[in-house]
Amino acid sequence: MTDPPKKHILTGLDIANLGKARPTRIPSARSASKIHKHKQKIRWRRLAIDAAILAVIIIVAYALSFLGGFVFNDHYIDKFITIRIADESFWSNLVIRAISQPLSQSWIAASFAFDLQNFGLEAVWYHIVNLILHFLSCFYFYILVYRLAKHFWSTHTDEQPLHAVPLLAAALLACHPLACESVAHITGRPATIMACNFFLALNFFLSGFLATKITAALRNYVFTFIFFMLAVFSDCQGLALPAVMFLLALLLKDKNLSYTNWLKKKSADFVFVIFLAILVPATAMRGFTADFSNGFALPLPTSPVYIASQFRALIVYYWRCLLVPLGLSVYPPFVTASGVTDLLAILGLIVIAAAFYVIYKLRKEPLAAFGLGLAVMTFLPPIFFIQNEIAADRRFYLCIAGLSLLLAAKMKVWLAPGQKDYRIRACACLLIVIFSAATAARTCDFQSDISLLTAATRVNKKDAWPKGMLALSLVDASKANQGIDIAEQAIKTNKDCQPAYLALGKAHLPQKSDARGALAMYRLAKTELETALSLAKSQHLGPSLLFESQVALASALVELKEYQRAKALTAEALAVNANSIMLNLIMGRSLNGLGQYLNALRCLDKGFSRDRTNPDYIEPLTEAALGVGTASTISTAYNIAKMGLRIRPSPNLHLLLARAAFAMGRIPESVQWTNTVLQEQPNNAKAMYLHSFQLLLMRQSKEAQQLRACALQLEPDLKSKMPVLFVNKENNTITHAENLFEPKMTPPAKAPLSRDKK
Repeated sequence: MTDPPKKHILTGLDIANLGKARPTRIPSARSASKIHKHKQKIRWRRLAIDAAILAVIIIVAYALSFLGGFVFNDHYIDKFITIRIADESFWSNLVIRAISQPLSQSWIAASFAFDLQNFGLEAVWYHIVNLILHFLSCFYFYILVYRLAKHFWSTHTDEQPLHAVPLLAAALLACHPLACESVAHITGRPATIMACNFFLALNFFLSGFLATKITAALRNYVFTFIFFMLAVFSDCQGLALPAVMFLLALLLKDKNLSYTNWLKKKSADFVFVIFLAILVPATAMRGFTADFSNGFALPLPTSPVYIASQFRALIVYYWRCLLVPLGLSVYPPFVTASGVTDLLAILGLIVIAAAFYVIYKLRKEPLAAFGLGLAVMTFLPPIFFIQNEIAADRRFYLCIAGLSLLLAAKMKVWLAPGQKDYRIRACACLLIVIFSAATAARTCDFQSDISLLTAATRVNKKDAWPKGMLALSLVDASKANQGIDIAEQAIKTNKDCQPAYLALGKAHLPQKSDARGALAMYRLAKTELETALSLAKSQHLGPSLLFESQVALASALVELKEYQRAKALTAEALAVNANSIMLNLIMGRSLNGLGQYLNALRCLDKGFSRDRTNPDYIEPLTEAALGVGTASTISTAYNIAKMGLRIRPSPNLHLLLARAAFAMGRIPESVQWTNTVLQEQPNNAKAMYLHSFQLLLMRQSKEAQQLRACALQLEPDLKSKMPVLFVNKENNTITHAENLFEPKMTPPAKAPLSRDKK
């Protein structure tokens, strides 16, 4: 018999057959292999279910936003983008502006222009687009957190809440009331578009950083750069991307490598991040344009006050509303700092500094560290761009995502699959329900300007600017009496509240220029509007209120016959919006009043071509065409006046038609329309002046002389202000009717122009 094989005294392994054993045959190795394969498997069904849950939460929270229209700064779309998009050069100018000034929010303007071309001014479609963007940003955030969780929890994945943590973080972002303004407010869209590009850039950066092949890494970094630029084109918070990428790269460091070897291994990746970091100051130096911000009606603060207010707002508004989302407002209360020594501003600065220290301390909990880093780093970029808007909910959109991830990562133990205590999960679900209900209630404020600004005044009754904007909204809604009362209250609170003066000026503008006492109302409106315009310029308000002040004041000046000043104001406004229908009308009327009829005709024709149903253009166009004084323009004036009589008859239009008929040789018809005016207004100097020429042609020279003298006594400048033309029989040319009163000229016996030659 042979002796039994010798075995190791400690391990009990068969030494003789040890060389035949393969590592994969060892039970522990085989088990590890199974675990490794299991952790790489993506549960697509669970991802689809989580995406559906996010969609349901968003729909429940924001369904009421579909009932809202264009409110507050949404009117920027109607006032500026709607007109500009009609230009053939709109898209090329947008591209040029994006290249020359990347932080001009050109990607946002492009999105609104796309909506305008497809949906017009149907607000419901804009809200649908906002909800889709909000869902995408939440889902891209979910995917990013899920991928990071898979990487950081690569061992024992079955025991980790790979789906629960990203779902909770994304759900909190989806329903938090502090994010409501970014979704329910149409022009809050910069936050969601920027977030979509921000998270896409981070997802592609993660793929590139973890890629094992150069081609895969290069492809992912190309997409990272594209989405980085789109984020920058959306909002200045996109400039935080390189810093967030650098933090993510540090957290992704392989624990088995030293920093020296790791930097050598990832040197190409860090070169890419450094390249993006170099682009940040170069981009920031071109300036930031906040056309879609909520600060268009606020005065521009000084640099120290603005910067200090950012840190103060972190304490008194963002932090408070994150934990207890009450008192939300488009005019956040109590955020303006008294100066750099403001105690709450100093406290906010200390909190930011402490947050960076906490990020370092959390480096062993990479998901929590990344969440806090995302919140802090995306909060900083707006601090470096002085603007009218001191604080706004949409600035905190990305910060909510980061802090939601911090909370979800800290709850990992209670969200784990093996956790049998469901109380924490129940609390998380209850929190989501409460936040969704609060968000749904908040969306009701965005139904109209009045509801939104009424909510803002409730939050801070001592703030003059919400009151001033509420007064302006009431006046625009034809509630002038209420608007005047609130505007006066705002001025008592702050005598420099520009929207209040604008509201008073617009409230005093009469609806009809020929109404009784209209002249006195225009003078009163002029006084208030002069103050509003002066404050808009001195406070460096946004283009919307400055433009509105210029238009309102110019319209009052035209009615007061201050044509030169009206022309100058209108020219300033046209430099901002050259295609404005109202401005072209005011400019045309001003040029008519100055006797510059050819320029007036060009300007009026430009505006009328964009809105051929506007009856306000009829009289100025007729007057300008008559003033040009050619056969074709006189015929045009006659036809326009005839058309106008069917739409909006008035004594002035009757008089213009009488002038056109007189110039065309239709004397009986001209007399008919002139008598119509004189029957209604016996002392109308213009009608008397025209009738004097008609009497002269009818051989009633004495009566004609007396009537002409009486008309010139009432209005001495009628000769220049109202040119009366007729066709000269001798040379078949059009000349001034004043020549009929010259002694050497014999009045024609009959009309020299037949209907066949008109």
